[in-house]
Amino acid sequence: MKLLDMGGKLYQTLNKIVDLIWLNILMLICCIPIFTIGASVTAMYYVAFKMVKNEEGYITKSFFKAFRENFRQATPVWLVMLALLVFFWVDLSVIRSGIMSKSDVNSILEGIIFFGAILIAVIAQYFFPLLARYENSSKELLKNAGCFIIVNIPKTVLMAVLEAIPFFLLTRSDYFLFFYFLIGVTLPTYFCALLLRGMFDEAEEKIKKYRENVELDGNKNLEISGNEKKEELC
Repeated sequence: MKLLDMGGKLYQTLNKIVDLIWLNILMLICCIPIFTIGASVTAMYYVAFKMVKNEEGYITKSFFKAFRENFRQATPVWLVMLALLVFFWVDLSVIRSGIMSKSDVNSILEGIIFFGAILIAVIAQYFFPLLARYENSSKELLKNAGCFIIVNIPKTVLMAVLEAIPFFLLTRSDYFLFFYFLIGVTLPTYFCALLLRGMFDEAEEKIKKYRENVELDGNKNLEISGNEKKEELC
């Protein structure tokens, strides 16, 4: 087999890297207005899920298809998350500015703020991938995100570490800025998509077994529909 044969592993790997670079560029450009970040992240995960199944096709077409379809649902949730993060940042700035008298209460408040910010980040870590793969209400997707956080703590931590690595590298040297704009977002996302796909498939298998053994109540939201599936995964 030739080294760069179109069916070879090396060619496929290089092609995947090029796709990730282009997806990274698309994602960052579409994040520039800030309020579109939620839809951009959802579209990025939509393409990433296709990539881990080797079904990516046309990256640009798939990205903007998912961006348009999920914009209305992703944007309000993202804006709420953004507002909470800004609120936490302002509170932390006030606490550290010296306006408030220094006390143990300040340390407790800082701890609460950091916990709240981390919680929002972790919820986002599941919400937007769930939105990319399933058609459901935001309430149900947030509920499912909470379930996945609780039952998959080790993988949740691993994904957080993967996504934090590019930011850590940026703090070490400005040279990594080029890497970040090139593939710093989508490379961790690709590995997270691999982990998420396993978790989602496992949850779907549990639902399938449940449906085979229990007669479903008409009020339970376990029907398959929409872009791919519409299910309560936890």
